[in-house]
Amino acid sequence: MTLKELNIINFKNIAEATLTFTSGFNCFVGNNGVGKTNVLDAIYHLSMCKSYFNLPDLQNIRHEEPFFVVQGKYERGGEELTVYCGVKRGQKKVFKKNQKAYDKLSEHIGLIPLVMISPEDFILIDGGSEERRKLVDGIISQCDRVYLHRLIRYNKALTQRNMLLKSAAGKFLDPGSMERAIGRTWRSDPPKKDRVSEGIPVGISDLLRTVVSGAGRSMSGIQTFGKRG
Repeated sequence: MTLKELNIINFKNIAEATLTFTSGFNCFVGNNGVGKTNVLDAIYHLSMCKSYFNLPDLQNIRHEEPFFVVQGKYERGGEELTVYCGVKRGQKKVFKKNQKAYDKLSEHIGLIPLVMISPEDFILIDGGSEERRKLVDGIISQCDRVYLHRLIRYNKALTQRNMLLKSAAGKFLDPGSMERAIGRTWRSDPPKKDRVSEGIPVGISDLLRTVVSGAGRSMSGIQTFGKRG
């Protein structure tokens, strides 16, 4: 899957932008604060239906504007695909593939696999196992729809349990029954994460060889993005 064109309107600090991409390496160059990371977040939004930084949708709308739109044109095996995301204040998010709206956003996850890493992700190394587990969950969810739906149910059950514990402060509750209820929502294949973890070193090695072998080639996808202020 190759991203060919990205159109942005009122997304974070970007008033309007149209960018085209090459099939190889693409690089954004610009001063601090002009919106380079926001472009990457817009691309992430088209794959995962949300901001990489877990911001509520309304916080992604440019200041004092009523809406934002992000649209990407992709190519896969000679076939074109258009993905549209629009958020308007006071209305439900609209997410479309080839002009057809999804009934559930989870139906889109995995269509355009993507992994994003930012400077803040040093926590994957210095932080606890929960952060690394979230990364692996995100990767598996994009290639296994059953895993994705079980993960959604698990997170929902976990949220409900925490709300119940908070509202029942000082009252007796059977924690075992709650844990068993959560466990019933998460009957996945236990070795799946192990298989993915075993494959990560191989995948990284392949990626490094690709990067090193391409280091001597010119990067036609370099784009100067915006002017600060």
